[in-house]
Amino acid sequence: MTSLGMQVASTLFGFTGTILMFFNSYALIPYEAAMFGSDEIIEHDRKVEQKNKRMLRNQKIGIGLLSLSFLLQLISYSL
Repeated sequence: MTSLGMQVASTLFGFTGTILMFFNSYALIPYEAAMFGSDEIIEHDRKVEQKNKRMLRNQKIGIGLLSLSFLLQLISYSL
């Protein structure tokens, strides 16, 4: 792969990682109740927990893509 090809790939990885992190911001959704609540509140908290886990997973993928982007930039400039 040429230096220019690596820079283009780095740009695509970086853009994708940035978009993932932007749409899954670090502000997680708060829970409705702590321990005691009706079945509806417990179900709502379970759904919120699933959404928060999905957001955290996407944030980690975004950071990984940005790190890969920086690594590709480093390699492309050393060629």
